[in-house]
Amino acid sequence: MNTIFYHNAKSWADQSQIDLDNNKYLSSWVKTIPARLYYLIDAITNFAIAGFNIFRCGYEMIRMVYTWGKEDRNFLSIAGDLQSSLNHIVSDIAGMVLIKLGKDLRDKENFLIVGTAVCIVIPLSIAFFNSL
Repeated sequence: MNTIFYHNAKSWADQSQIDLDNNKYLSSWVKTIPARLYYLIDAITNFAIAGFNIFRCGYEMIRMVYTWGKEDRNFLSIAGDLQSSLNHIVSDIAGMVLIKLGKDLRDKENFLIVGTAVCIVIPLSIAFFNSL
């Protein structure tokens, strides 16, 4: 679900890109500030939505176990919504750092890749620093 905050961030990023193309660097940089703030607000919104979807997945998982797996349509739909919220959080965080990247990552399935990378990199870095 794309919120109004994302649409505002995208609008500011597009205006910033137009100024950048016209060699108006200061104006372009100033227009990135509201875009970053809107990305932050959208990330917070999607984080709240993801928490609610985790709760809904738990409820539907109980229902699915109770019906021996026959009623899994709602669970699969809610799991898709949860993955979408997590993808939006990743793209919003990328958008806060690199404006254009956040816009480009919005509709891609990027949470699985980032989640896997984080799950591998963090334990390896902890092991490396403990071995020093």
